[in-house]
Parts: sequence; C-alpha cells; structure tokens
Amino acid sequence: LVVWTERVTVEARSLDDAGVTYTRNVAANPAAVGWAAPFLYWTGDSPVLGLMRDTIDKTGYQQIVPGNTFTANSGLVTDDGGVYFANAGGAGVFAIDNGDAGPALRKLAPTINRPSTSSFRVAVDGTNVYWTEGSTSPGAPDGRVLAAPRGALDAAAPAVVSTGERDPTFIVSSGDGYVY
Repeated sequence: LVVWTERVTVEARSLDDAGVTYTRNVAANPAAVGWAAPFLYWTGDSPVLGLMRDTIDKTGYQQIVPGNTFTANSGLVTDDGGVYFANAGGAGVFAIDNGDAGPALRKLAPTINRPSTSSFRVAVDGTNVYWTEGSTSPGAPDGRVLAAPRGALDAAAPAVVSTGERDPTFIVSSGDGYVY
C-alpha cells in the first residue's frame, strides 16, 4: 500500500491494483502520513486535524490527538507495533500502540526546547525511536539526532546519536543499527 497526501486529501493505493483504494478530504493540509495495518495515520497543522486515523473501508475514522498540537514540521513514522511522532511545537516525542480502540498517548521523550520552526522527523527500528532536533537558529551548528527506547516513558535523558548538526531534517533507520 502506498499512502500520500494531496493538498487537502489523504490517499492510498494498493500496489497490485490500478485504482485508488482510499481518498478522504480532510479540509486542511495534512503534514505527514503513515500506514500500520489496519489503519492509515496522518497529522496536520490545523485545529481540525491533529493526529488522525482511519481504515481503508472508512469505518475507523478517529481523531487521536486534538488539533493545534502539531505544526507542519511534525514527523510521523509507523510500524506494525505503533505510531511514533515528534512535535515541532516542542511538546516532545510520542507513541501510540496500533490497533487499540482508544489508543493511549505515551510520551517517550521530554519537551523539545527548540523553536517551532525547527524540523522534527522520526525513524524507528526494533529497539529505538530516533528523531532530529533542529538548530536553535537557521544554520547554527547545534542541531542533534536523539534516540530513546521504544518502550520508554518520558525518558529523562534521550541518547545523543549526533550533535553539532546544521538543521538536521529527515531521518531513516535501516533497521540493522544504522540511522541516516
């Protein structure tokens, strides 16, 4: 399944089918999307979005985290076990377990003390959740890449993977111990 956003819609298409299998008008700009069966997840930067999810057959539409919690630079990543996201508004790094009827929000890492214009993206592997923490001002060499155990709750001191970065933005985990 491939999931994407198009201005004010969230869409998905099965790789073995030529037709779009899911389209939902969300009336705002979705910022990040992900898939963890049986749900599509997305965030947005408006009061009507927040962290949302739905099933392909549109029977599971639900707002999990209220709007105005996210900014356009929030990151989101999914895997079979859950949904992980960082909020560029500074609230922290969070997780929810996939499939729960009323999923509980778990805070994995403390408040991020960076300006709301910084980018916060997330990656996950079998052990950790990784995220970028933008520079305190554009181009300043004080951005970081951090990590916390997937099951941690409000980790007091996330592990520093890298420091001295200039506006680190996107991140991906290879799943075998490497983060790019």
